Amino acid sequence: MSSTTLNARAPLPSLLRSLSRAGWGELTSEIPAVRLVLRGLSDLVNDYSGRALVTATQVADVTALSERWTRHALNRLEELGIIRWVRGGIIHGKPAPSFIEVSKRALIDLIRKARATIEELRAMRKVRTAQRLSKISPHSVIWGRYSRRSNHAELTNSLLSPTEDTSRSALRRNEILNMQTRQRLTDKRESEHRQRLSNDSEYRAQCQIAARTAISRMLTSLKESA
Repeated sequence: MSSTTLNARAPLPSLLRSLSRAGWGELTSEIPAVRLVLRGLSDLVNDYSGRALVTATQVADVTALSERWTRHALNRLEELGIIRWVRGGIIHGKPAPSFIEVSKRALIDLIRKARATIEELRAMRKVRTAQRLSKISPHSVIWGRYSRRSNHAELTNSLLSPTEDTSRSALRRNEILNMQTRQRLTDKRESEHRQRLSNDSEYRAQCQIAARTAISRMLTSLKESA
């Protein structure tokens, strides 16, 4: 959503999408449940008025949170002035839902602040990335690779490997180490398989000896009784 359409007449899902793209702004310091519940409310309230009669259980259902965490997040959104929450209860012996209104004006204020913050963060990342690139040769080739703990993920780390070699060489060494590891595992499995076969052969041989001994004793006893 552009700044020209950023107004209270915009549908609530569009405002939340703009806030999400802007990095959530002040809500980044809140627990994730706060953002989840705010998104969940957009599925329950009217897109334009931002109002609805809902229960905490319904909000918990759409967010996959427990009712306790849902209520905690709703309380926090109320404290931040993002929602107005009139609690339900029991009226004439029947349960009554709560009235919740999401403040679009509060969301617009969050979006404007978040956009200013995210632009500063992106400018800082751009400078830090340029600094990282300046430390390597313009002719270097660094290959991307899957790693659960990549040294290159953080902007504070060098793009080169810790040994100051190219990442391609480091990748080749890792491939060799992986091949060696796989070979050791294969050898170990084969050794265990041979050991099991050997144990099975010994067991069968012992069984055969025991059977022959039993048969021999039986025949001997029959001859003696005859």
